[in-house]
Amino acid sequence: MTQGRWRQITEILRAAWELEGRERAAYLDRALTDDGELRAQVEALLASDGSASDFLAVPAVAMAGEVWVPAADAEEEQRVQAAIVRAVGQLADEEGCELIGTRIGRYSIAGLIGRGGMGTVYRAEREDDFHTQVALKVLKRGTDTEKALSRFRSERQILAGLQHPNIARLLDGGATGAGLPYFVMEYVEGAPLLEYAAPLPVRERVKLFRSLCAAVQYAHEKRIVHRDIKPSNILVNRDGVPKLLDFGIAKLLDAEAEDGTASTATGARPMTPDYASPEQLRGEQVTTASDIYSLGAVLYELVTGRRARLAAKYTAAEIEAICKSDPKRPGAVCAEVGPDLDNIILMALRNEPERRYASVEQFAGDIDRFLQRLRVHARTDKLYGIRRLVRRNRTWLGAILVSAALVAALAASLDKARRAREPAAGGVRSIAVLPLENLSGGREQDYFADGITDALISDLAQIHGLRVISRTSVMSYKGVSRRLPAIARTLGVQTIAEGSVLRAGNHVRIAVRLVEASKDSPVWSGSYEGELRDVLTVQNQVAAAIAGEIRVALAAPDRARLSRHQRVDLVAYDEFLKGRHDYLAEFTRESADRAIAHFHQALKLDPSYAPAYAGLADCYYMVSSMYYAPAEVMPKAKTAALKALQLDDTLGEAHATLALVQSLFEFNRAAAERGFRRAIELKPGDAQVHLWYSLHLAGLGRFDEAAAEVEEAQKLDPVSPAINAYAGPPLYLAHRYDQAIQRMQPVAETFPDYVHPHAWLALSYEQKGEWDKAIAEMEKAYALDQEPQSLAQLGHIYAGAGRTKAARKVLRQLRGLAGQRYVSAYDIALLYAGLGDKEEAFRWLLKVEQDRSEWFAVVNVDPRLEGFHSDPRFASVLRSVGLAR
Repeated sequence: MTQGRWRQITEILRAAWELEGRERAAYLDRALTDDGELRAQVEALLASDGSASDFLAVPAVAMAGEVWVPAADAEEEQRVQAAIVRAVGQLADEEGCELIGTRIGRYSIAGLIGRGGMGTVYRAEREDDFHTQVALKVLKRGTDTEKALSRFRSERQILAGLQHPNIARLLDGGATGAGLPYFVMEYVEGAPLLEYAAPLPVRERVKLFRSLCAAVQYAHEKRIVHRDIKPSNILVNRDGVPKLLDFGIAKLLDAEAEDGTASTATGARPMTPDYASPEQLRGEQVTTASDIYSLGAVLYELVTGRRARLAAKYTAAEIEAICKSDPKRPGAVCAEVGPDLDNIILMALRNEPERRYASVEQFAGDIDRFLQRLRVHARTDKLYGIRRLVRRNRTWLGAILVSAALVAALAASLDKARRAREPAAGGVRSIAVLPLENLSGGREQDYFADGITDALISDLAQIHGLRVISRTSVMSYKGVSRRLPAIARTLGVQTIAEGSVLRAGNHVRIAVRLVEASKDSPVWSGSYEGELRDVLTVQNQVAAAIAGEIRVALAAPDRARLSRHQRVDLVAYDEFLKGRHDYLAEFTRESADRAIAHFHQALKLDPSYAPAYAGLADCYYMVSSMYYAPAEVMPKAKTAALKALQLDDTLGEAHATLALVQSLFEFNRAAAERGFRRAIELKPGDAQVHLWYSLHLAGLGRFDEAAAEVEEAQKLDPVSPAINAYAGPPLYLAHRYDQAIQRMQPVAETFPDYVHPHAWLALSYEQKGEWDKAIAEMEKAYALDQEPQSLAQLGHIYAGAGRTKAARKVLRQLRGLAGQRYVSAYDIALLYAGLGDKEEAFRWLLKVEQDRSEWFAVVNVDPRLEGFHSDPRFASVLRSVGLAR
C-alpha cells in the first residue's frame, strides 16, 4: 500500500474513530463518495479487533513496501507495526482474490499481481490457440460509477495508442460477465529497476535510465503526461530492457484526454509524493515538466541509492519547505557521481518548471553526451546563466556569460585589484547597452531582440574613442531588475543604454534611451523604425545617434560606415540572427551544428552576405579540437573568413578569426600579427579580439604586451570569469607564478565550478613544487570538465610529484580515449615528458604537422618542456610551428 494511500486512511480513520453509528456512516459517505476500495479498507480497519486503535496511536507511513511507524520506543513501535501488518494482511487476504481461478473471456485468472486505486491487476493465461501469460486489469466492484467507468475507458484508449519497446503493450480488452471493463497487457517477467541496477556501475545504470527517457518522450509526443513516474513502476525484463508499467497497471493515469480536457482529482492527488514535482505537491497544473522532475528523482535514486527528497507526512509546512529547497548534490551522496551527472540530475530537479529541461528529449540528449564523455548542457545552479563555451584545452577563447546573480560577487572580488591596475580613463567615453526588450511577442522572438542588441554593440564597438562593454557582460542582465547606477558601477561605465525592439509584419522599430548612470537620470531617448529589409540602416541610425548624444567625435570612416544605406534579404538575415543566437547563447556541439546550418542557409539565400561567412568562420574555429580534429575544420574556418573579407574588408571579427587560424593552426606568426592589428584597428572595442591577440603575443614571448591586451579585454568585459581567468596564461608562460596565483585565486573562489582558474592555479603550483596544492586544483579542474587535456595535465603533475603509478594509469586512459575521440598529440607527449620518457615524448611532439593542436603554438614557452630545449629534435618542432631559431 502506498504512502499516499496510508495517509488517506489515517486522516479518515482519525475523524471516523470519534464518531458512532449514523454519524460515522454519514461522514464516510461524504468523505469516500467515489472510492469504494478505500471505504472498504477503512471499514475493515474500523471493524478489526484493536487494529484501528493501534493504528491510530501514532501516524503511519508506508514506504517502499515496508511500514514505518515513528514511536516513542522500540517496543511500542513493534506493537503498532504488528497491528498494521495484521490489518493489512487481513485486507490482502480478502481483497481482490475472488476472481482467482475463474475465467474472463479467453483468459484464466492465475494469481494476483497488485491493486490500484480503482483497478485490480491479475496474472492470467490465454487459453485458445495462443498460450501466453498476460497481465489483466479489471475495474474494481464498488468503483463502477459513471466517472470511474469514463476514466477507465479513457485509460484503455490512451494505452491503445502507445506502441513503444519500453512501455508494456496493450493486447486486448472487453467486459466481464458482470459488466466491469477490463484490459489485457503484456506480462513483464523481470526484476524491479532498483533491484536489477544495484550491482551495476553508475554508467551502466545511466544507460538503463536512458531507455526510460525514450518511453516518456514518446508518451509526451502522444500528448500523454504520466504523472506518477517512480522506480516501483519500472521492471527490467530478462533481456535487460526496462519497461514502464504505470500507464496501465499500477494505477489510473490522470492524463489529458485526446479532446484536450483533463480529469482532475482533489484531496489525494494521483501521485507518489517522494517523486512528485513541487507543482504537483501544491496542487497546481501538471505538465510534461512534472514528468521531467519525476525522471530526475528516479535517476537520483538509481545512481545514489537514496531518494532525492523524503518527508515524514508531506504536511503543508513540509511541502512549502520542499518547494523552497534543493536536494543534496548526488555527488555528495555517492562518490562515483561526477559533476556532469550531478548537474544533469539537479537541472531536472529544479523547483521551477521553466528552469528544468524543456523536454525529455533535451534531458536524454544530455544523458547521451554524458555517456559519450562530451560536455553536457546542464550547469551547476550556482552558476546558472554561465555558458562554458570552451573546454579546458580551448585556451584561446574568452567569451563566457556570467549570471547576473554573480556579477556583483565577481565585481567585488576583482574590483580592487582592477582599479589598482587600470590607468585613468581620461576623456574616453564609456557605455553599456543592456539587452533590448523583446516586444515582438513570445520567447521565440528573443533571438531577434538579442541579435539587434548584439549588432548595436558591435556597431558602437567600432567607434574609436568609445569604450563599449562586451556582450558577455551585458547579457547577464537580461530579464534582471536592478538599479542602473549599480549596474554602471559594476561595469565601470558612465552611460547606460536600454530600450526595446518591436518586429511587426515587415516593419521593425528600435526604441532606445540613454541614462547618465551616476544620477540615474535620462539624457536622451529616440525611436527609429523602418522596413525589415532596412534593419541594418536602422541599426546604424541608432548607433550614430547614441554616439552623437554622448559627444563622441566620429572619425570619417565611422561616419561613412554608419551613414550607409543597407538592405538585406529578410529570410537570410533571419537565418543569420538565428545562427548568431545559437553560437552565442550556449556553445555546444549541437548548438554549433545548428548555427553552422543557419549560416549556410543564410548564404544560400544571399551569397553576398559577408557577416554570415564571418559567423561560419567563428563556428568552425570553435569546434576545432573541442569536437573535431583541427585539420578537419580549421581550413574551413580560414576559407569562410577569407570569403567574408573578400566581400567586406571592414569586418574586424573576420580579420581576427583569420589571424587566429594563422597563429594557431598554420603557425604563420607574421601574417597573424598583421591580422590582429587590423582587427583591433577596425574593432577596438571587441574584448575577444584583444584576448586572442594576447595569447598570440604570449606564444612569441612578448609577455608584457600580452598582459596589456588582457587588461584591455578586462576593461571591455569586466565581469566575465573567462576574461579574468585568462590573465593566467601570460603570467604562467612568463614564469610569473606568484602573480598568476594572486590573480587566479579570487576568480576560483568566486566561481568554484569554473574550470580555468583551477587549472592555471594548478600549473603555477606545479612549477613552484607545491605538489599537494597542484594536485588538488587540477583534480578539481578535471572533475569539472572531464576533458583529455585536464587529464593529461593531471597525469603530468602526478608524475612530477612521484606518483608514477597514478600517472601511468592516466596515460592508459588517454591512449584509450584516443581511439574514441580527438586527443591532442601534445597532451600525450606532455605526459610522457612528465614520466621521463623523452623518446616517446618526442615521437608525439614530432606529430605536430599532422596534429596542429593549439598548445603547439606556445611549445617554445611552455615551462614543462624546458628540459627538451637542448635536444636537436626540439629545434625541428620549433621550425614546424614557425619559431625556427
